[in-house]
Amino acid sequence: MKKKLMLTLMLMGCLCLCIGCGKKEKEQEQDADETEETAPIKTSEELDIQKGKDGVVEIKTGPKEVVDESSNVTYRLYDAQFFSNIDEAGIEYNEDDLAVELLDPKESGFILMKMDVENIDNPGDDYGTINISSVFIEPRDYDEETDEWTGSGPNYFVPHQEGQNFFGLSVEPGETKTCTIGFFVDTTDASKKDDYIIDYVKFREDGYVFEIPWKE
Repeated sequence: MKKKLMLTLMLMGCLCLCIGCGKKEKEQEQDADETEETAPIKTSEELDIQKGKDGVVEIKTGPKEVVDESSNVTYRLYDAQFFSNIDEAGIEYNEDDLAVELLDPKESGFILMKMDVENIDNPGDDYGTINISSVFIEPRDYDEETDEWTGSGPNYFVPHQEGQNFFGLSVEPGETKTCTIGFFVDTTDASKKDDYIIDYVKFREDGYVFEIPWKE
């Protein structure tokens, strides 16, 4: 009888210990999440903002690259131009050609650039395409709490897909295709174009941020 009682007490003690450990681990995870959420973004002075070579910014993604992805795709951006508005860019477009309009197109500057997408071994998404929406334009420095606009993915993409797969580019493994992407920004003043940088997946970390490759 005593042995059974001791065994029962031991089991109850182990159960309480497990519950306590689980609670402590959960509290630690919550504290870590709160710390991550409240961590300030890095300033441009704290970042290693990479410059392109020969007018081309190259972003290599893959399991062995700084930009860690499950498969290998290389993006090359070049010939970036700044316009006081999208109409000044002289491109023909309709509402179906625009996406994710966080700013008023008629009152916003517009950055247009070319991008080559080299698919090395990516099998594609559920649509069999490469989604190009991970390239962001954002202010060189900003405050997430006070600034209304802190950057955006592409607002203009040609050739885009229809429907939900707007940002999908059909490019098979071993192929390279060229597309045109455009971004609305919160100034129409061309003298301030260097106030913006490229941020892959808006991660704001070294290896993910680049100077915009302006066309000479």
